[in-house]
Amino acid sequence: MKRLLLALALTRLLPAEPLNKPEFLKEYCETRGYLLGRPVKPRFTPDGRLVFLRSPANSRTQSLYEWKDGQSHLLLSPELDEKLSPEEKARNERKRQLGTGFTEFFPNPKDGSILLPLSGRLILLQGKSHRTLPPQGVIDPQWSPDGQKIAYLKAQDLWLYDLKTGRERRLTRGGSKEITHGIAEFVAQEEMRRLSGYCWSPDSQQIAYEEADHRKVEIWYISDPLHPENPPAQQYYPRPGKANVKARLGILALKTGKTQWINLPHEYLAALQWDKDGGLTLQLQDRLQQKLVLAEVKNGQLHTLQQEVSQTWVPLHQDIPKWLDQDHYLWLKKRNDRMALVLCNRTKKTTRYLEKEQDYDINDLVAHQENAVLLRVDSTPGNPRLHWVSLDGEAPHDPALQGVDEAVYKNGKLAVIQQTMEQLPTLIVDNQPVDSQAVAPNLKIHPEFVTVGDYRALILRPGNFDPGKKYPVILDVYGGPTKIQVAHSQRAWLLDQWLAEQGFLVIAADNHGTPGRGLAWQDAVYGKFDSLPLADQIQALQLLGAKYPEIDLNRVGSWGWSFGGYLSAQAVLQRPDFFKAAVAGAPVTDWSDYDTHYTERYLGTPQTQPQAYAKSNLMNQAQKLTRPLLLVHGSADDNVYFRHSLRLSEALFRNGQAYELLVLPGITHSFRPDVTVTEQLWSRSVAFFQKNLGAPSGR
Repeated sequence: MKRLLLALALTRLLPAEPLNKPEFLKEYCETRGYLLGRPVKPRFTPDGRLVFLRSPANSRTQSLYEWKDGQSHLLLSPELDEKLSPEEKARNERKRQLGTGFTEFFPNPKDGSILLPLSGRLILLQGKSHRTLPPQGVIDPQWSPDGQKIAYLKAQDLWLYDLKTGRERRLTRGGSKEITHGIAEFVAQEEMRRLSGYCWSPDSQQIAYEEADHRKVEIWYISDPLHPENPPAQQYYPRPGKANVKARLGILALKTGKTQWINLPHEYLAALQWDKDGGLTLQLQDRLQQKLVLAEVKNGQLHTLQQEVSQTWVPLHQDIPKWLDQDHYLWLKKRNDRMALVLCNRTKKTTRYLEKEQDYDINDLVAHQENAVLLRVDSTPGNPRLHWVSLDGEAPHDPALQGVDEAVYKNGKLAVIQQTMEQLPTLIVDNQPVDSQAVAPNLKIHPEFVTVGDYRALILRPGNFDPGKKYPVILDVYGGPTKIQVAHSQRAWLLDQWLAEQGFLVIAADNHGTPGRGLAWQDAVYGKFDSLPLADQIQALQLLGAKYPEIDLNRVGSWGWSFGGYLSAQAVLQRPDFFKAAVAGAPVTDWSDYDTHYTERYLGTPQTQPQAYAKSNLMNQAQKLTRPLLLVHGSADDNVYFRHSLRLSEALFRNGQAYELLVLPGITHSFRPDVTVTEQLWSRSVAFFQKNLGAPSGR
């Protein structure tokens, strides 16, 4: 009789069918989250054509297409075998590029030809014919504004290919791994989103470029334990309180081949552009990013146009200033609780706010048309929309679009990539969806967006949800100040819904520091990585638990990657009374081992704010671990180095604490390109939580 009662009790603890769905996980991984086959990177050519990239549903290899007469037409497929150099691989990592084949393309600014880089070669598409140009080992190609020449990087120097003469020419000399010409350094690409280190003059006669001197920057090495016969890869990695690259600006005259040098008075060259109306302008930041200077270059001298200051940090935008003519440009200034768009007059040195009130944060400046500009904004965080702002008079009506991930606009034609809770990313041109070859997921999402207290949150329940049961919880957390987690996007929650189908409630919440809710909300995290994000997550879960009886707050686990990995590890170390298990993927465990530009923006330097670094250091809390912890890290991670998890692992071991360490050999910070690793990681995570949190149970 006792055995029968025990069997019945265990039966009630087991999840009811249908659950698991292993076929979904496999398909999800093979299709890269059902993104393969979907159009990406739409661009209008100067002659008004819309072109984009797309792969088949079962391949990452992307080809170039044109949207014409309501149909997509193949323009060119890659023919060369893809063999990426270490520099190209690193650049793709900074861009979070998952596709292969053609990953970017560049329409000629003067005609209908298109330049397509592939494995260090340049392919020129003209009409229906194409040819491979002679240069090899090419990185970061850029058309000259006259459409006759192509500049690019090779062997740490700038080079030029002239289409008229068919000749290749080296523009700079002396480039090396220590001193590079025209290459954006690591933190510029990773943290500033400045992917290039040079730009053309509007008359195609000069090139402004960055010389980055790495000689005082610390060198870190990444070895491959599976192949000890190979030498380790070398990377200049600037850590908090240590040396950054020393940058100066060069202006190269093509006719003479001579460079005029300009020393930069601030720590960071954050952005550079050369506009036909505005001239050559730079955005410069001080070390702590509490000062942002917009400077113009005239006669070899820097002249300040704008300066913004903050006691925390000044947000950086790569697509401003936007020049309207030689006197007028758009800029962002703090007003009330937002960075607001202002119209500036260079001659009169005046500024005018363009809107009386602003309830949104600006993501991108999409286009300028006559007396209005088109913005992509977040008024509801995680659900960006398009918004017209008038420069003088009445603005056009806003497009009735939500969930706009990307938008391009030219001569009245609008193309957007839109994703909502009802659809995966879809390219829409003038209200017509472009055909996709992607596989549709066979999984229904059951989301509930809710606001509790100050927190925006999302709850995902399994398809066979039983309101009479209590469910263990998996907190899907990021929590860092650069990302909105609670997004109105089906793509964002497919995998989490699969997790829910295993017998969990999956919950996400946005804590202080996350973007989209104004400067006060964002700035609150300054100096508080050790306390505020985690406290917010706990409070959000407690408020949700008080509202929804199916949430079992006695069985809460956390899963996170990168900053989310840091929060997950922190959760079981600091609050074992609340969190019963955690999977911490690629966690930052000591912020003095992360990069300068990101970390010092929020924590200051270790020299000036030692307590902020000490309190956020997870090794100082290793003796507190009493809950199951699964550490996951790629051995080839060049962003959050494997060192982070190794150091925490060592501290836990030396303190006699039990934990699990899963090493992903050869995997970088982004594990998703490897289908097998992705599938096995999620399967392992589910098994970990099922073991340590259990199954739904009666109330």
